[in-house]
Order: sequence, then C-alpha cells, then structure tokens
Amino acid sequence: SVTVDTQAPAAPVIASDTIVNTNEVLLTGTAEASSAVHVFEGATQLGTATTNTNGDWSFTTGPLPGGAHTFTATATDTAGHTSASSQPFDPTTGTIYYVSPTGNDASSGLSSNSAFATLGAAIKAMAADGTADTTYVLDGTYYLNGAGLSLNSANSNDTIAAYQNANPVISGGTLVPTTGWTVGSNGIWSIQLNTSDVEQLTVNGQMQTLARYPNEVPTNPIQGGWLWAQALPSGDNPLTQMAYNPADFSAGQQPTVGEKVTVFDANDWSSNVLTIAAVNTTTDVITFNQAATYDIGQGSRYFISNSQALLDQPGEWYFNQATKTLYYDAPTG
Repeated sequence: SVTVDTQAPAAPVIASDTIVNTNEVLLTGTAEASSAVHVFEGATQLGTATTNTNGDWSFTTGPLPGGAHTFTATATDTAGHTSASSQPFDPTTGTIYYVSPTGNDASSGLSSNSAFATLGAAIKAMAADGTADTTYVLDGTYYLNGAGLSLNSANSNDTIAAYQNANPVISGGTLVPTTGWTVGSNGIWSIQLNTSDVEQLTVNGQMQTLARYPNEVPTNPIQGGWLWAQALPSGDNPLTQMAYNPADFSAGQQPTVGEKVTVFDANDWSSNVLTIAAVNTTTDVITFNQAATYDIGQGSRYFISNSQALLDQPGEWYFNQATKTLYYDAPTG
C-alpha cells in the first residue's frame, strides 16, 4: 500500500532559551520527528535545524544586540509540507559586559576594547541595568583583595562566565608587588606590605609553605615532618596543654610564645592550629591560648610555625605582623 502525506505538520514549539558565547541565544524545542525547523525573527529567517527521531531540536542564533527579541518557527516535513508558525517566543538577552586585566572601571564595559578592570564594576553595572545580563571575563588573574564578590537581589538571573576559549583566574588574595623586594646576606628576600596579615602565599600558582619546624617532607606527608607529643604531667589540661620532648628541637628552634602549633588530637579526629601562650621549660609543657577540639595526648603529631627563626628552606615564607614585612626564601630560579 501507498500512503500519501497531504497534512502539514503541527506548529513547532520553542521551549527554552539560553544565552551562549557573545550574546547568542540557544533555542530548543519540539516538532514533528525528522522535520526541518526554520527559525525566524520577524520576517527574517535566522537558520534551520533538524529534529531527531524524538522530535527534539536546537538552534543557536548569531550575535544579537541587547534588548528584546521575538522568535518564531515553522516545521517542514519530509513530504515538503510546512506548518503554521509557532507561538512567539521572546527572551530578553540583556546587556553584555566585559572584564579585562587591562580594562578600566571608568569605561562602559560594553566591549572587549572598553572592558571594566574589575568584576565588582561589572556586577554593579548589571545590578543597575535591571535585566538578565551577562559579564564575560577575559584571560588573566583577577584579585579580590580579600573582599570577595558582593551580589544582591538586583543581580538575579545575571551571569558571569569566561569569555570564549579564555581561562581566567579569580583569586581571593592580593597581588604582591614584583618591585620593592630586597635580599639579605642570608639569601632571604623581604618586602613591606600594606596589610595586617598574610594567610597564604602563592607563587606562579603554587602554594608556598609557611616557615615551620620540622620542615615539610612532601614525599612522606603523614609521618615525615612531624614531632610527637609526650605524656602530660598529672593534673595538666589535655585540651589546652601539650608536653614536648626538648631533644626534638635544634638550637634556636625551641617552642616560643606567639608561635603556632598545628596538632592532631590523640585520636586523629581533628587538626588544630593553636597559639602558644606559655612554655614551661622545667616540665616541658606548652600552654595554648585556646582549647583544642579534642584532647591532645601522647603520640599526637604536630609541627610549629609562625616564626622567622624557622625560615630555613626554599619555598618557605614568614610574615611579621608588627613590621608588616613578608620574608621569602625563594627557590633557585
């Protein structure tokens, strides 16, 4: 038998839209299986998509100007019959902004050549615009200087995304100047910073080690580079005190008030960073200015940090809060 198709397919459905790339819109929807879907804006045909065997289709427009756009679609089946037009679909593409390390927050931000310099400026512009806007972030590193990013309800439906083929890095830290460093006779570099504290130092994307004793052993991080707590004298508090072996320490590296102790409790349930409040060299007991999460006991592993005297290995650093000076033992090269 021969079946003659004389019926036009049902009108397609445009179901959703997503902004992609640089102000382009990805449309998805349904229509008769294996039909050709023609997408229009007004009377202008933007292109054609083909449905799969389930009747699903997708189509990406070219770059569109910001503002409102209304799309419709028709479907043409394999017999050449064309449907009526779909219901209009009118997504709002919003405004596209750009951020670049070489930009300027006084610029408009509306092109890569007039980009903002900071994400904060772009977020503020998107909030003021009142539509679903997009900010594209160009290659480079963006420092938040510890302030983070502040978005509010006015930024609902806004998007921040990497620009096409870009791999930007957003850092919560502050860029350390490359100039102003001096090197001492011991080979330690130093620079004065306008900050009250440094929690972490990263060089070329690699986290450096806060000066510590014993030194870190990267090949054996569980057992190497640790000291082991001793049994506390009777009556001492295992939450705020720890006994140490004085023979573990070289001259000039004995525990000192103000240093930090990173210590696991006796059961290895938690890691604590505690500040030394007192050192009793008669009983060989360290007292901390705060309590550990669980008891510290004999065999608890620990190391000591936060002292310039411990800066003795390439890749280590120390920050003197009193003088706001960063010290760094730079690796060769």
